[in-house]
Formats: sequence, structure tokens, C-alpha cells
Amino acid sequence: AFSLLFTWWLSDYSRLSPRTDPLAHLIQLVGWLGVCGSLVALYNAAQSWAERGRWLWSKLGDSAIALACLGFVWFVFAGHMLSWKLNY
Repeated sequence: AFSLLFTWWLSDYSRLSPRTDPLAHLIQLVGWLGVCGSLVALYNAAQSWAERGRWLWSKLGDSAIALACLGFVWFVFAGHMLSWKLNY
């Protein structure tokens, strides 16, 4: 969503105005929900490995999802995409 918004903004610089700030904040809110959802994925992976009767491929799949979520969190924090300030 951020890349679509930035492409839309950069196609016409007059769109970079306080009028479009609520849209950017909405996308940031969805990003924060994704970060919080990553905590759920990490918890699920930990529970998966703690459960004895669980299939190995299921544990590995849960771990892969948790790692993908951590990659997402790193990407958005490294890109400063979740800052509530809009500097443009």
C-alpha cells in the first residue's frame, strides 16, 4: 500500500498535501496492526515447538511464517514507515 501511495503521490506532486495525510495515517495504522499480528505468529511458533505431538513440518511451517513476519517488521522499521510524522 505504501508503494502504491508513493507512486500516486510522485505522479503528481500537488497530491503531497495535508488533504492526503489521513490516507497515509490509515496505511500506517494497518502497518502497526501487521506488527502486532507478528507477535501472534511468534507466539504460535513457540507454542508449536512446545507441543509434543505436533508434526515436524507443521512446526517448520509455523517457524517460517514467524520468520517472514519478523522480516516484515524489520522492513517497516528500517524504512521508517510507521512513524506518525509525515515529513514530505
